[in-house]
Amino acid sequence: MKAWIKKKLDAIKTHVKILVFALSDSNCPWYAKAFGYLVMIYALSPIDLIPDFIPVLGYLDDLILIPLGIKVFKMLIGKTRWLAYEDSIKQQGFILQKKWYYAFLVIFIWLMIIFIIIKKITLQ
Repeated sequence: MKAWIKKKLDAIKTHVKILVFALSDSNCPWYAKAFGYLVMIYALSPIDLIPDFIPVLGYLDDLILIPLGIKVFKMLIGKTRWLAYEDSIKQQGFILQKKWYYAFLVIFIWLMIIFIIIKKITLQ
């Protein structure tokens, strides 16, 4: 069972790398890029369809919607282009860079949400 989970997690990690690589490619169709950015925004967004603090269900939407979004992205760019991106990633040794300044964007969004909530409460 643990080997199956590790295999699935490695596959998701590879798919995310392909998605990021494809978004930086100028030959990727614009509509696929737009959808890919939506998938990335949902994955990184602090706001989910089902909040994460709800046991099991909170993470279930992420475990279903993100791989589903990647699968749709794969269909949008086509299997040939997907395999070409996968080969490029393997040949180049593509590594996802950790860009910590994106954390500031997430923190800013949370602070704005908290500010709006406090403002609504104090005005009543």
